[in-house]
Amino acid sequence: MRFIAIPILCLIVILFFRTTDQPPVEPEQKPEFRTSATFLYQTFYADRVVADKKYRDKVIQVSGQVTRIEQDDSGQVALILQGDPSRLSGVECLLHQSQIQRIQQLQSGQRVIVKGYGAGKKVHVRLRGCLLVHAPPASAVETSSARVSAVRVAYQPEPNIIWRILT
Repeated sequence: MRFIAIPILCLIVILFFRTTDQPPVEPEQKPEFRTSATFLYQTFYADRVVADKKYRDKVIQVSGQVTRIEQDDSGQVALILQGDPSRLSGVECLLHQSQIQRIQQLQSGQRVIVKGYGAGKKVHVRLRGCLLVHAPPASAVETSSARVSAVRVAYQPEPNIIWRILT
């Protein structure tokens, strides 16, 4: 019985220390890679083994569109960036506890820049110890989306424009 209990206890200790909040990337730390969430996701989707060798434990700065914010049972908060519009998976940025206040103002569809350590791919491509590098204020997002709507309303192409030009 004792021979079984010792390995199980060691496994529990290893899993506990592996899943607890990891130290974040330092704000002044330069990223080894700068990429978009879409490109990073497609790289892992194409060849997980090669991408994992390239990005594992490296500092990666990713820009992308927020799809949602999740919290798991252990309290870990993750910011999910859109990786592939045709799939539900993307880039999962496991945020350091110091970033929770900053992400409360984020909205779905907002473009952000996040920096973290590459941690492979499960359902999502994962970054751990993430810091939010840049997020426009919520009012700027509303203004830009209102501007896009105004442009769409103002530009309504005339369906028979080619016919009128030819006649």
